[in-house]
Amino acid sequence: QGREFGYQASTLTRTDAGWTYAVRAQLATVIQQTTTVTFGADLAMVSTVQSGRFQGQEQSLRVTYASGKAIATDDTLTLPSGAIALRTSGSTISHGSQPYCG
Repeated sequence: QGREFGYQASTLTRTDAGWTYAVRAQLATVIQQTTTVTFGADLAMVSTVQSGRFQGQEQSLRVTYASGKAIATDDTLTLPSGAIALRTSGSTISHGSQPYCG
């Protein structure tokens, strides 16, 4: 009781091109994660980059946003067994569409 189990720290920084929101988080030794979301001056999302480790395995996510679409340029989660659970490089989702997760 009362012992630290993890943390989350975030910053919002003004840049020449807009804003950057960054989050660092850790849950015990199970999850370590860094997420950076970049916004334009009009607060439209430009990109999301996430990386870290889940149960010792590397995971990453890179998404760019343009013309009403989100494009995954690198999206990988590897399970402890070594199997790749998720890989969607090159996937495009149009604004307003519902991605299939099955």
